[in-house]
Amino acid sequence: MTNQRLIYCPSIFFLQRPFSIPLSMVSDAIVMTSVRSNLDMASKMRIETGDGSYDFGFGIYGWRRRNEWVSAIRAAADTVRGT
Repeated sequence: MTNQRLIYCPSIFFLQRPFSIPLSMVSDAIVMTSVRSNLDMASKMRIETGDGSYDFGFGIYGWRRRNEWVSAIRAAADTVRGT
């Protein structure tokens, strides 16, 4: 994450290309806690924007910091939007 955008650089094991989401477009960041989200990956967070939503997995160990990530993304998006 930078002070202007959230940058996603997937693992080499995923077939996705890196992309970024401007923080000004982020309307919310949510920790995914449903049973289904935990079956797909160990833990996820969802970034909601005016254009849709993006789910990000944390893997086996990253889930411990998911709440910190969500709080940091929300704070950064609020700062950029001036709210």
